[in-house]
Amino acid sequence: MDKRILLLRKGIGWHFNPPAASHWGGVWERMIRSVRRVLGALVKEQSLTDECFGTFMIEAERIVNNRPLVHVTDDLNDLNAITPAKLLLLNENVAEFTNTLSYDRYSKRWKQANYLAQLNSSKIVDEYQRKLDFKEQEFAIFKVEAEEKLGSFESKNIAISKALEMAQSELFRLKTEANATETGRSSELELLMDDLEKSNAKLASAEAELAKLREDHADIPKLPIADISRLQCRIEELEFELSSCSQQKSSLLDQLESLKSLKSSNEKNLENCIQELQTTICQTKASLEVANIKLDNQSDYEEVKRELSLLRSIEFPENVQPNESDNLIQDDTSNRAPLEVLILKKNKSLENQLAEANTLREKLQIELTQVQSNEVEANQRIKEQTELIKLLESDLYRLQTNLDESLKLNDSRNRLEGHHLAEVIGDQKPSQYNQSLLNIVQNQRDRFRTRAEELEQNEINLRQQLVSLQREVESVRADNVKLYEKIRFLHSYGSPVIQNRQNNLSNQHSSSSVTTSLSPSSCQNHESNDATIIKYSHVYEAQLNPFNQFSRYEKQRGRFVSSDRRLRLGVFLYAIFLHLFIFIALYKAAHFQHSALETEANCHSRFEKHMQEVHNQGGGNL
Repeated sequence: MDKRILLLRKGIGWHFNPPAASHWGGVWERMIRSVRRVLGALVKEQSLTDECFGTFMIEAERIVNNRPLVHVTDDLNDLNAITPAKLLLLNENVAEFTNTLSYDRYSKRWKQANYLAQLNSSKIVDEYQRKLDFKEQEFAIFKVEAEEKLGSFESKNIAISKALEMAQSELFRLKTEANATETGRSSELELLMDDLEKSNAKLASAEAELAKLREDHADIPKLPIADISRLQCRIEELEFELSSCSQQKSSLLDQLESLKSLKSSNEKNLENCIQELQTTICQTKASLEVANIKLDNQSDYEEVKRELSLLRSIEFPENVQPNESDNLIQDDTSNRAPLEVLILKKNKSLENQLAEANTLREKLQIELTQVQSNEVEANQRIKEQTELIKLLESDLYRLQTNLDESLKLNDSRNRLEGHHLAEVIGDQKPSQYNQSLLNIVQNQRDRFRTRAEELEQNEINLRQQLVSLQREVESVRADNVKLYEKIRFLHSYGSPVIQNRQNNLSNQHSSSSVTTSLSPSSCQNHESNDATIIKYSHVYEAQLNPFNQFSRYEKQRGRFVSSDRRLRLGVFLYAIFLHLFIFIALYKAAHFQHSALETEANCHSRFEKHMQEVHNQGGGNL
């Protein structure tokens, strides 16, 4: 206990990190989880021997242990960053896994391990770089926020320090004034005391002189009357001076008492002023603390003010001048109507518009019902007319067929029936009859054409809906996969029971022979949930597998050529052109090459004949 207190006095604190803490080890557990996820995605569908798997894991360990533990600077002359490999091996980093040797000397397993190691290294580097970028962005945002808060605190501190300096200067001025008045009154009191002492000394000297004179008067024989009168006058003068001195003394004593009372009253007033100033200083400090707390609580005042001004400028542009800048938006808005009044006015106007819209909606609903009733009547009329038209067409077709049969047959009965049918049709000419039948057929063709166009339009709409639904299904499937990824991420922090359940989910799904006491509906829900989780787990693992991504990309490339009509036509034309070119080349080689040899032989024979005729030379072999 004494050692703990001694360490705390020296500023040494201990932070324990037990393995069962809520963060589960923090950074190193996140690194282990990232490496485990990458390795699981890479080795899931691979068949590795013990040697290949050991080499692959050693290479993955080397990559993880060679990451820097401290910040890496851009200075080339700086020392190399420390890594876990340096701490474990006490030397520089081990040489990287390179491809300097020939691939012909490798075995198939070694190539596979090399490929997985390179893929693992690239994925770990990418993930680490992505985390570093995210941390740098968070640090930049935090730095900007800290600088803004520091600037606001500095401005508040400057204002508070200025107010404190003003209060201290006012207190110092009052103290100097009180000291000056006190020194002046004390100097006046000292002067009065000096005058009093002088008057007392004069009175004592006058009394001594009077007593001496009386003694001298008793000892001295009787003097003449003139001397006596002179002495009496002198005595009266001295008595008058004595009375005046006593009066002056009493007045000085009164002044002294008044000055003492005034001094005490001034001291009390100064003490009261000092106490009042101290109380005001305490109140200002308390109000300053309250203001600081309010400022801390209202730190988003500027942001709210800016948002309100933006809301005012967007919702109520008629109250904002068009030439008003962003700095003027943040000025005092005392000359404008408050935002609450504007919102109430707009709310009332919106209510009026809503009432008008409701009345208009009711009118439109009434009109819609009328139009729908008219449409129903029109549809019924159209159906009746179409049925009548179909019936008429069938009757005409039947009459035409009967008439044709009657014309073809030589039977009198058929002729008679045809004659009766002709009488039923009328005495119109064959051309007129054919013209009317042509009109009927054309009308029927137009109806079939409009019906076919409607069916094509419906088919196009259904295809578009199908495409949109497929896109929605794909987006929902992608969201479910992301949700499953988040669930996997959260389960990695969970208890071992949840992890074992997640890992053995397929085994639990396959073991259908185990009997439980649950209801059939709950069992079916549990099985459907397990099947859904297994399906999305397969999709998630397929996304992480690079071989599936490569095969999917190759299939998309092949489908891109086969799905596009223009590309198919281009490939077909290219093949035709290539075949024609080969055919022409072979034809030329077969025919024109033989004629060239014949011309060469004819030229050779003519040259030989010319040499024999002109130069009389024997035809030698040239």
